[in-house]
Amino acid sequence: MIELETGDPWKKDSKPASSSRFLLPFSYTLNPANAAAVQADQLCFRQVQPKKDFERERLLYFTAETANVLFQRAIWAEIDASAWQNAGLSGPFLFHSVERDNRTFSVCLAPPQLVLFEGQADNRTAHPPLRHGFLIQDVFFPEADPAHRPPSLDDLLEFNELFRYIDRPFPGHLDGFFAKALKNFPADYSTGGETIGAALKAATGTAENNRSFVCYKKRWLSLLYNVPLRMYDGQYLLPVPPTNISCERHQLLDNHLACTSNNCLLYADNRAFVWTAAIVKGGGSSLAEQYDGKVDQPSEFGHWCKLLNVDKPDKTPEGSHVISAFEKKWTEERTYQRWAEYGTWYGYSYHSGAMLAGALSEPPLWRYFGEMYFDQVLLLFYLRITLFAFSRELTRMNQGDSEQRDAFNLLRASFAKFTNLYQFPLISNQQQGLEMYKVARKSMDIDELFKEVQEEISSTHEFLEMKANRRLGKIANIIAILAAVAAFGSLLSEDLRKGVFTFLAVDKSRGVLLFLVFLFAPFLGKPISRLWRPLIKRISEIRRKML
Repeated sequence: MIELETGDPWKKDSKPASSSRFLLPFSYTLNPANAAAVQADQLCFRQVQPKKDFERERLLYFTAETANVLFQRAIWAEIDASAWQNAGLSGPFLFHSVERDNRTFSVCLAPPQLVLFEGQADNRTAHPPLRHGFLIQDVFFPEADPAHRPPSLDDLLEFNELFRYIDRPFPGHLDGFFAKALKNFPADYSTGGETIGAALKAATGTAENNRSFVCYKKRWLSLLYNVPLRMYDGQYLLPVPPTNISCERHQLLDNHLACTSNNCLLYADNRAFVWTAAIVKGGGSSLAEQYDGKVDQPSEFGHWCKLLNVDKPDKTPEGSHVISAFEKKWTEERTYQRWAEYGTWYGYSYHSGAMLAGALSEPPLWRYFGEMYFDQVLLLFYLRITLFAFSRELTRMNQGDSEQRDAFNLLRASFAKFTNLYQFPLISNQQQGLEMYKVARKSMDIDELFKEVQEEISSTHEFLEMKANRRLGKIANIIAILAAVAAFGSLLSEDLRKGVFTFLAVDKSRGVLLFLVFLFAPFLGKPISRLWRPLIKRISEIRRKML
């Protein structure tokens, strides 16, 4: 059994310690909140000033363009640690590993963080397609009681696989190991108090959707839409779903069935993104010694594959070390190999990032992993989320009426802005950062997604241009016909004028007949207008579609 190094990895002068971070992506607008209604003891996100609250090396690790979109255009915020503790949420909560020898170990929830990309942009109440955010929940393992064994690497695998769910993955999951393992965790992170076990007991006999909401979504959504954001200037804002999403903020908790679609949670996944660091004595060398493997070949170890893929440990006699040929190939493609021979392994997938390293204080690898390396993968995750949002918006427009040209032009302008701001060629001035970024970008399919969305936008643009050209052609034909009729009429009127004078000159009695024609002409206007009305209506429709 590989034991983890425990402790709070984020406090000042901390020692190397294991931790996991869970990211929930969402779409948002920022609405003003009534500061007078915010109670003194209420949980609030506090905006973090990058130049004051961030380590200098964290800011200087990136190029100016990268730092701009990460720290200047985005809003970073966190709940104050003392407020989090006063709410009863920072103390250790027992995680019951019922299926693993009835062992228990403590898990601590760190104060959550909030990152709102494009949050510093003008017109906060608007919802451009670029405005997405992330709710971040850090979890660590407090110092183990000397009388009890600390959690193991298998315990970390088990915990990551369970805690990441933001919705029920399949029937029966709730009443299985999930509810037993997390029953002592709070059901509502914004208020603490009632545990998942107590909430489930109170919801006995209710609909399955209601019970699932209590266990999965409520603990995330309660932080996301119930906790105000305090800005530098003392103004309070509240992140809420965009107006184009059917769920109103008050419905999220009171009528959660309205939010069962992926629109409220934005990402087409029922699991949070997992960023996990396993700190063990010896790092990868410990696994190599215990399972007789080579430390410079991480893909040969089942534990590393499961840590990277966020899989629970095997309950088979062979244990988690066994790995298939497919898993080996999958793991090798997603593992960064620069420091593998030293027992420090990094890996990336579209739903996770992982590190397995030794308990060395210098360099502080666990801090680098949780700060600079995390920042660049957070940016990649934002790119992935936004690309899916563009694709989803294109699908929505193509399902609507033909009046979509203006909406598409706005979307295309936003995509051009997105490309200029976030598709830069150089992210960092550090060689290892560039190498890790390349592996992570490939593992998250960013380039493929970008090309697909770019082709979708180009194809849609060409289609709309073809429709517009066809309409212009029809209008041109109609105008040509009207011009011909008008020219013929002008010639006819000239001949008619000459003919009338000749007609009257020959026989003045014919003037009486001409007078009668003019007398009854108003009564002939209505039948004539009925003949022209369909043509005029068609011209008006074509003109309206062109606007």
